[in-house]
Amino acid sequence: MTEVIDMLRQLTELYGEIYKLAQKKREAVIENEADQVSEIVKDEWKLLGEASTLEEKRIQAVSDALEVSRSEAEEPGTLAELIERCPDGEKEELVAAVDSLREVLSDLQTLNTEIQSLINLHLEYTDYMVNMVFKEPQVSNIYGTSGQVLDDGPESGNLHGIIDTGV
Repeated sequence: MTEVIDMLRQLTELYGEIYKLAQKKREAVIENEADQVSEIVKDEWKLLGEASTLEEKRIQAVSDALEVSRSEAEEPGTLAELIERCPDGEKEELVAAVDSLREVLSDLQTLNTEIQSLINLHLEYTDYMVNMVFKEPQVSNIYGTSGQVLDDGPESGNLHGIIDTGV
């Protein structure tokens, strides 16, 4: 049981580091520092790889604690099952470790949602600015539906003619 609790604590610490990187990433996104965001993402991927490895070990440790082999069960044992079967002395410590991990993961999810919104807002702004700069002006239809050139002379009040004859 202590092995599972230790792994949960390690996961909580690891996701805490990822949370700190996410905070830095949010600031870099706000400051429009693409290179810094790229470096932070690389660091996050390294930590996420470590978390994935540790998570696999945790799943195996929970299954071992529940004495469930992967070949016998379709699903590995869960923390909820482990908490139900846990002796009262260790139950509080296990529940506290699970709650700490859930809290960090919840905070990380909230922060990642905020970062995603900031990035989407930045992309929308960039798209807007590109459209403003490169938008082609609308050319009026100088030919009527009959194919005849519309009267765009000065006396018609329409000054959108092709050739300026008032020289």
